[in-house]
Amino acid sequence: MKKLLIALTALSVLFISAITFVTVWQEDNIESILMGIMENSEEIERQRNDNQIKLVNDVNTYMEIPVREITEEEKELIEKGETTVTDVYQKIFEEKSEEHKTEETPNKDEIVSRYMAELYRLQNEFTARAEATIRQGANYYEGIKDHEQDAEARAETISHFTPVVRNLESECDAKVEALIKRLEEELRSFGADTSIIASIRATYANEKQLKLSYYANKYLK
Repeated sequence: MKKLLIALTALSVLFISAITFVTVWQEDNIESILMGIMENSEEIERQRNDNQIKLVNDVNTYMEIPVREITEEEKELIEKGETTVTDVYQKIFEEKSEEHKTEETPNKDEIVSRYMAELYRLQNEFTARAEATIRQGANYYEGIKDHEQDAEARAETISHFTPVVRNLESECDAKVEALIKRLEEELRSFGADTSIIASIRATYANEKQLKLSYYANKYLK
């Protein structure tokens, strides 16, 4: 089973880190894989959380009125694994967006909160779909391994799921980029500063590399 997970990791990280088999050995990706193997899971998760917190801090600096902080109850749920940082931030930005819905004229707080909530929703959706793809691959492999040599079964599994993962990767990147561009257009439409766009893009890029480390730590150690 571990051999299967190693093979499937090469597929699952294609989606999360936006790489292909041709570019899998790019320097940044090698560093992410090595970090995943060498670091413990708690350290990787801390870095992922710090990446999200930095973005929220940047957004709070950008907005007129910052979003609320994560509550102690929410922190406990995160520590217990009953929710995630991204789930909580999605909820926080949804609340912030709702506060401004009755206002007649748009303002950057409402606009940014609305798009941030959608960004976290997309992240949670595609992470779940990536995990589901790994499980499907495991089931597929288990179904054919008794009828084929192990190497052949792994090769067939990778061949079967590569298009699925690449489609997920393309769909995720396209939706995130479209979302960022719509946000930028809305902010420009009434003359608002668009400096927050660079921070959002940087956080998304960092999250993909850290997610690659996460999968390397989970399946390759």
